[in-house]
Amino acid sequence: MNLSKKILTLMAATSVASMADVCTDVDGRYVCSINNKDDLLGLPSYVRSHDMRPYSVDLYVDVVLNENLLNEDGTVNGIPTPWIPIGSSGKPFCGSFNGNGHTISGLYFEDAERDSVGFLGVVESGWTAGEPTEIKNLTIKDSYVKGGNSVGLFVGVLLENTNMGLYNVVSDGVVIGKDDVGGFIGYSRGNNISFTIENLTNKSDVTGTGDVGGFAAATNSNITATSFKNHGTISTTAGNAGGFVGTSLNGNVVINESSNSGDVNGNFAGGFIGNVKAGNPSFDKSYNEGSISATESAGGFIGNGNATAVTSSYNKGSIEGNYAGGFFGNGGTNGLSNSYNLGAVTGVEKAGGFSAFGWSLIKNSYNAGVVTASERDDLVPGSWPSVTNTYCIGNGQGCIQKSEEEFTNGTVAGLLSSGSETVWTTGTDGYPVLIGVGGQENAPGEKEIVTLDGASGEPLVITEEQEVDGIVLKREFTPNSVATIMLPFTIAVEKVTNAKFYYFNKATRVDGRWKVTMSREKTQVLANTPYAVFVDGTEMQFEEGAKVTLVPNTPATNSVTKHSEDGNPDYWSFIGTYERVDIEEGNSVDGWNYCYAGEPQEEDGIKKGQFVYMGSGAWVAPMRAYLKRIPDATYESAPRALMKPAAVSSINSIPFEIGVEFIDEEEGTMAIGTINTITGEIKADRWFDMKGRKLDHKPTTKGTYYNNRTKVIIK
Repeated sequence: MNLSKKILTLMAATSVASMADVCTDVDGRYVCSINNKDDLLGLPSYVRSHDMRPYSVDLYVDVVLNENLLNEDGTVNGIPTPWIPIGSSGKPFCGSFNGNGHTISGLYFEDAERDSVGFLGVVESGWTAGEPTEIKNLTIKDSYVKGGNSVGLFVGVLLENTNMGLYNVVSDGVVIGKDDVGGFIGYSRGNNISFTIENLTNKSDVTGTGDVGGFAAATNSNITATSFKNHGTISTTAGNAGGFVGTSLNGNVVINESSNSGDVNGNFAGGFIGNVKAGNPSFDKSYNEGSISATESAGGFIGNGNATAVTSSYNKGSIEGNYAGGFFGNGGTNGLSNSYNLGAVTGVEKAGGFSAFGWSLIKNSYNAGVVTASERDDLVPGSWPSVTNTYCIGNGQGCIQKSEEEFTNGTVAGLLSSGSETVWTTGTDGYPVLIGVGGQENAPGEKEIVTLDGASGEPLVITEEQEVDGIVLKREFTPNSVATIMLPFTIAVEKVTNAKFYYFNKATRVDGRWKVTMSREKTQVLANTPYAVFVDGTEMQFEEGAKVTLVPNTPATNSVTKHSEDGNPDYWSFIGTYERVDIEEGNSVDGWNYCYAGEPQEEDGIKKGQFVYMGSGAWVAPMRAYLKRIPDATYESAPRALMKPAAVSSINSIPFEIGVEFIDEEEGTMAIGTINTITGEIKADRWFDMKGRKLDHKPTTKGTYYNNRTKVIIK
């Protein structure tokens, strides 16, 4: 990660006095509305100047983020300026932070001797009935936090008696420290701490010298986690490491529908928990596909220690340690059922397909991973587990030996399901897999969900027709704006649950100025056709179970072309593309391409965001669309790739700014804005009169106008 280009520009912190317009007292609670970087930068000093603890005069703070706060130039005089964590041991943060689906990127902190650091430094719960502190609907990405002890990208330290909820949160950066380092939480060893976790994703690489974890380093907590995913590398030189938690000191840890795909390295290391000292963890419909290695005990789920139950789960990751097991390095469970191991397990002293050492009750399960050690067994060497209806290839004790042919031809899958509800089927590699557990590779009988990558910039190529059971679009949209899109399938509009689509209707001239009209699509979105789209949120959501047919997308671009309606000989074309389109010249023999300048051009006096020719170096990303004016007559080429706006306008002059009007037959004009083809967005956040003419500022004259896609009456 090139952090020098991905750091949030932190100028002098906003004064506390100016925060009076940001944070207001509403019925005894402070409500802080964050609209820009200055608002955010003022929060740390605001919290330090107000005791947020609920038993003080000042009470609880609720923060709402209303905009994406993205990195810009990244440095101040070439030196990154560190973030000041919100909340300290004397003045903890007590309240909620709602990201509203927005993103903060470029957060930076580096001080290897400072403890208790993160976006929030120190956090405490509410007083009334243990009111939880919450973080929800927030992504922090392209960020770097390096501290001493108790370091997390989101929270450094949780104080005792804290009840915390985290919902729909993504951690994506680099987190470095000494002891207690986590992708979300650093230190949470205090008494009476509890967590409720839903839909969390850690993409941060976490490194320390003591305990480390994809969620938290160590907990003394009751935790209920649903849909936690770790993709980051979790590594320590001397402590315990887990894709979820390094060390579980106590408490009930319930993990459902969760996964680890990151590499985990430590003293005790597990795909979810490195070391269970006490407590009762359990797992359901969860899996590990990461490589786990330990100097002592390594396990696909737990490095050292026991679990109450593991159900409908699996390990495919490679496991290496002195003691190594597909699920447990040194430990076991009284209830391992409907689970399997396919990962290679390598131990120095002991190794087992399920556990290297530990007594277990195992039923309706199997091991087909290669197990290697001086003392090894397909299940649990030397512990004589209680085994029912369990199968293996190799030298298993207690399990039923089956040949590889019986594993791959469906025989074992049928035996595992015999006499009970069918939860097994045969995977594409022939081995039995679990129905409804994530990470399976298109097993027969399972739904085939296809992910379309609209974020990487890579071309989308579909060569033959294919029916699928559902679509996931990997692309982040900007709320309260309009994007462009082209999809390789036809789908009814009501099956896209949070989007409104508009098709290119016509191009006209109003008072000498070009305007494009986009009309609401009421029935279906057609394959390989460009649209403008309003998305309610940061992700486009397709109705579950909405089957579609992917169709070939050759040629890579498709367009909708309209002749202007005022007799002008020129044409306008709305062009969708499945591959990156690089512009060689903005004014070419086949027409003019338009966009907003992505970067300032000082030599031409062009500002960032100004509507100009798409010059050399400009580009359009795949699965988006751009606007082209196609001439019907010869013209002179432009002298520069990017040009200043023309001083005058005539019927044959080249427009530098294109008005866009969105029409809904039932609701009338929905928005007026300008099209941004380089990013695929259509801006509608300026003031326009009723004829679609852009105004330089908020109008003072009485009348009706458009602003932020809404009709506004100035009285």
